[in-house]
Amino acid sequence: MDEEEYSELVSEFTLNKAAVRTILDAVDYRLKTWPGGDPEEQVALQMIQDSFRRALLDHTFHVDEED
Repeated sequence: MDEEEYSELVSEFTLNKAAVRTILDAVDYRLKTWPGGDPEEQVALQMIQDSFRRALLDHTFHVDEED
């Protein structure tokens, strides 16, 4: 699979707050212990980290408001 095909793949997930936090913790750990290698992979992980931080904020401020 080449890069162009990969960039067109989209997956959607429905996650609760605990799942978002768990995945964010895993991505944070991976970036913190980054051994080096392909810098594009590191950038991709940073983008994922940003997305999950935003999702956690959504859960914190929007979902908690409903309680």
